[in-house]
Amino acid sequence: MRCIVCEALSLRAICTACQEEFLVPKIQVRLIENIKVYSFYSFDSLQFLLSSKYYSIGSRIYTIMAKRAMLYFKNHPPSHINKTTYALGIDSPLYNAYSHTAIILHAFRKIFIPIYGELRAQNKVKYAGKSLEFRRNNPRGLIYKSGNIDCVVMDDVITTGTSMLEARDVITKGGGNFLYGITLCDAAI
Repeated sequence: MRCIVCEALSLRAICTACQEEFLVPKIQVRLIENIKVYSFYSFDSLQFLLSSKYYSIGSRIYTIMAKRAMLYFKNHPPSHINKTTYALGIDSPLYNAYSHTAIILHAFRKIFIPIYGELRAQNKVKYAGKSLEFRRNNPRGLIYKSGNIDCVVMDDVITTGTSMLEARDVITKGGGNFLYGITLCDAAI
């Protein structure tokens, strides 16, 4: 196999040298209304890797990015992490054989208790590249059923913040305690 970044022979989708050069996590905090969203990478520098989620190779790439982000987060936690904090992923309808947010949840399972498929979008509209107005007028239709738990919400990218705000609202209405959001990338960085 070849590294998708530099095309050198590699056993991984992204070779170790490219991981050390391009996938160096650094926590950034973005405030959306009154919630904090922690991100690890700049969207502009990794846009080509993030678009891999639409292809089968994306599962390997997202695994690498999520594991590196988790290790950084584990060693530099923003606040005290409770052993009974749950992690929920904002799931879009599946277009491939895997869920990119499930990959992120799986990588963070050493820190949080993952609940897969909990925040599944009922709306099948694609949000990539859409305006803030479009996103506000077409909510995901997230459903939350886990009740009274402390949880963080995970996604791959935060752009306008509307998905994170919708997740917070549906969790709060369902009796849960939304702590903060975690994304791999922030499009505003």
